[in-house]
Amino acid sequence: MLAALIITARESLEASLIVGILLAYVRRTDNRALAGRIWLGAGTAALASLLLAVVIVIGMGDLTGDAKEAVEGVVMLLAIGVSRSGRLARTTRTASTPCFAGRGRCSLQA
Repeated sequence: MLAALIITARESLEASLIVGILLAYVRRTDNRALAGRIWLGAGTAALASLLLAVVIVIGMGDLTGDAKEAVEGVVMLLAIGVSRSGRLARTTRTASTPCFAGRGRCSLQA
């Protein structure tokens, strides 16, 4: 239980650092209107995470042994799929190029 708490605290700190970096960037590039979208995205992600955690805890409450390990394996594979999805890679590549190359204002629209 303590290990899960430590991991959750670490992940929360990382997420808050990313949100802080994004907010600082939009402030520095005079795109303050995008700050609301960043907060909306962070709030939506937190709510989705909580809802998914509740669904997983309720769904796995009665599972034991091999069934529980099978569900955990499927969830891990889904997490890998989401983290490696082509959409995230494309958005990162196209959005970051003009932003960090110093060529004008950055448009953070997908």
